[in-house]
Amino acid sequence: MKTLTHDELKSLTEWEKGPCVSIYLPRHQAVSELGKDSIELRNRLDEAETSLQQMGLDTAEAAQFLKPARMLQNDPSFWKQGAAQGLCLLMAPEMFQQYDLPYQCPPMLSVAETFYLSPLFYKAYEDDRFDLLAICPNSVRMIRHQNGDFTEVELPENIPAHLDDFAGGIELEESLQYHTTSSGSQGGEFAGVQHGHGLTKEQHEKVLTDYYQFLARQFDQYLEDNAPPLVLVCAEKQQSLFRKHFHGSQLLPDGVTTSPDQLSARELV
Repeated sequence: MKTLTHDELKSLTEWEKGPCVSIYLPRHQAVSELGKDSIELRNRLDEAETSLQQMGLDTAEAAQFLKPARMLQNDPSFWKQGAAQGLCLLMAPEMFQQYDLPYQCPPMLSVAETFYLSPLFYKAYEDDRFDLLAICPNSVRMIRHQNGDFTEVELPENIPAHLDDFAGGIELEESLQYHTTSSGSQGGEFAGVQHGHGLTKEQHEKVLTDYYQFLARQFDQYLEDNAPPLVLVCAEKQQSLFRKHFHGSQLLPDGVTTSPDQLSARELV
């Protein structure tokens, strides 16, 4: 059984050469269900091939890209009963990794510019509690793992739920007016923010920078010293913005570099 090491996980979070295909499947243990797993993998690979072609690969290139996984799909000896409860396949140009997971995971396919790695943090920290903090302009979510279960944490009111909550209704594509307020649903926490019409690129970046800095400071105050390890899930540029202003020891050095905007809570974990 090939399992994941912390060094491998770090390398995968830093992988930058796309496209990247991530496939997660549960493994069936009953003899009567053994054939279902190879069929499920075949279906996921068919979907991945279509997605790769939509990203610009021609038919032959997409088939070659997925060839190692197709070989695994068609290998009867691989699908014999074993200790693995789940399967992870990660593919990128000139790269193929297969990991056996000692836990069940829901079927999942991702074809993107980075790997989808959230399910692997369960393995890396399976004996500990940990939190996933997923941040993007449209949402702020914290999901806690403990004893094999995942639950979404209700955050305090002084942590904005999204950029609009922070900026008090800003429309980033409209003209700029500077507005200071001490009222609103979040009180004075968000005073002195920019509203308006026709923001330049620089003004847009300033608002986003202020947003991630504010979140970092609020989470720094919110999280207790004995809080579980914290895995940050957000885009690469925002990773650096948040980390620059968050000083708690809970934050792990290796986050998941992807935008969680389109990921449901279930997909994040």
